[in-house]
Amino acid sequence: MAAASQADPPAIDAFTVRKEAKQHGTGRRIEGPFEAGAAVIGVLAVVDRAEGGLEAIEAAGYRTIALTHLPQLIERHAAESG
Repeated sequence: MAAASQADPPAIDAFTVRKEAKQHGTGRRIEGPFEAGAAVIGVLAVVDRAEGGLEAIEAAGYRTIALTHLPQLIERHAAESG
């Protein structure tokens, strides 16, 4: 989405949240061209895997809304599967 927007403005910035900081490069857990307090207008991953990504985004100053959580999806799948 962000890459495609560069060719067809307006450009959209994107960021990535990792399970843990990389041991090389910038060593950040959250990477991207952003500033604390910036608004997030789109979500690429809509599932909180309960691995700390949501908390990392909030700690960086972003407001988040989880649409669903992985444990809820697992429970739902188990209930529907029998």
